[in-house]
Amino acid sequence: YYAGHGVELDMSEIFISDGAKSDLGNLLDLFSQDNTILVPDPVYPVYVDDNVMAGRKILYLPATAENVNTMKMQEKAKKAQEAAEKAEAEATAAKLKELTVKVVAKGGNGGRLFGAVTSKEIADALQAQHGIAIPKTKIVQDEPIKAFGTYQVKAKLGFEVVGTVYVSVLEEQ
Repeated sequence: YYAGHGVELDMSEIFISDGAKSDLGNLLDLFSQDNTILVPDPVYPVYVDDNVMAGRKILYLPATAENVNTMKMQEKAKKAQEAAEKAEAEATAAKLKELTVKVVAKGGNGGRLFGAVTSKEIADALQAQHGIAIPKTKIVQDEPIKAFGTYQVKAKLGFEVVGTVYVSVLEEQ
């Protein structure tokens, strides 16, 4: 049929489906469970049903010009907030480049530590020494720090911004 109309299709471009309703359900699987779904009123019922079955919160809103404008303003405010948070993360990453966090630990012969320096210890030292609060879960060590010396660890600051924390592990006197 398509070839008769000058259209060429590759087999990888063909999608066989059992109907739009199930396809919509599969498409909605791409969204997070904690999303709030805003549906216009009136709405095609399958949009609501698929989201209710997925456990998402549904918010009904009459499709008026005022509501559409309000949604646009809220989206604009959200983007501005995200831009400010990303700028703050980038500023924190720049600060981290300029400082060293000192962690004091007990060790034995040969410069080896008793145990390892944890991400919590690094986060606590960063807060105490430089006033920068980064949750321990955001500090990523490629390998455990088990010896005295200077190390670089990554800090996930959000919005795909990663900072480098310079850690100096010193022997307890």
